[in-house]
Amino acid sequence: MSKVSLVVPEPHHAAELARFMSHNRKHFASGEPARMDSYYTEEGQRDAIASWARERSNDTRYLWIIRLGDEIAGRISLNSVVRGALQSASVGFLVGKEFGGQGVATEALRQTITFAFRDIDLHRIQAEALIDNAPSQAVLERCGFEQYGIAEDYLRIDGQWQTHVLFQLINLRHSSLTR
Repeated sequence: MSKVSLVVPEPHHAAELARFMSHNRKHFASGEPARMDSYYTEEGQRDAIASWARERSNDTRYLWIIRLGDEIAGRISLNSVVRGALQSASVGFLVGKEFGGQGVATEALRQTITFAFRDIDLHRIQAEALIDNAPSQAVLERCGFEQYGIAEDYLRIDGQWQTHVLFQLINLRHSSLTR
């Protein structure tokens, strides 16, 4: 397998991201919120990239393109970063249909965990997976996440409220210091 890398999206990635998202639109529909058609255009991706840059500079969201060699293979993000007493974020990832089952999501998640705990000093990462999304749940478990609950009607995905399995990963470096 080629090397998996994470790249912060820049405006020059807009056309490539638009092609990737359009190509995988049906594949991602069952796990993503409904999107307007404009989201799948180069201009829509340029707008998204600008929004992601603002969120990164505000320390509220960190999003990367997942690359496998020279190809876009997916996206991963730390969302809803909360500071103060919580020091937490929620992780979300998607991998293109051609890249599933190759360890891409697992490696991207491992790199994101390192960033979250080492570079931005989070204490906890949570994740939510659709109850019937066994591949995503397996990725989370391979990376050390533990299931801690079920949330009925948790997120509106593919036009309807969906039940999710809840996972978390605690930064053990922090936990051992406070015990």
